[in-house]
Amino acid sequence: LTKSYNLAVSADWEIDIFGRVTNAKREAKAVLEQSEAYRQAVQTQLVATIANSYYTLLMLDEQLEISRRTAENWSENLRVMKALKTDMAVAQTEASKLSVDASLLSIERQITETENALCALLGSTPETISRSTLKQQKFPDTLSVGIPLQLLHRRPDVRQSEAALAAAFYVTN
Repeated sequence: LTKSYNLAVSADWEIDIFGRVTNAKREAKAVLEQSEAYRQAVQTQLVATIANSYYTLLMLDEQLEISRRTAENWSENLRVMKALKTDMAVAQTEASKLSVDASLLSIERQITETENALCALLGSTPETISRSTLKQQKFPDTLSVGIPLQLLHRRPDVRQSEAALAAAFYVTN
């Protein structure tokens, strides 16, 4: 009684004389680094867009407050002009007041649109965004001049471009 077993084994070898396999591995690594840098660039852009929208809201709030005070002043002017009984001045003052009232509506619409856009960026349902005022924001007193090379190297868009260049180099090498 004999048992025989057959085992088929196959092996391929490729000699990498010209570096094709090595360059393919390096290209894949560069493409991976490019994808990671792109992800970070998108994330950075999202944060910048959210901050920009927030400060736009603060600016619109300030414009709305100024426009409301202006509308109150024009209402007082209109009351005075009506008391003086000058028809031409009353008509002109009333037109100016109506113009300010229209700008109030426009600013309120812009605030609502900006809040909705900000909610969309944050992934929440449209709602009123609670916020402080523009006067409460603290900004640096001085700004440094120039950009350090290390900071430039950490930028995701620069790293993405470097990785794309490396990938192109390894494809053509």
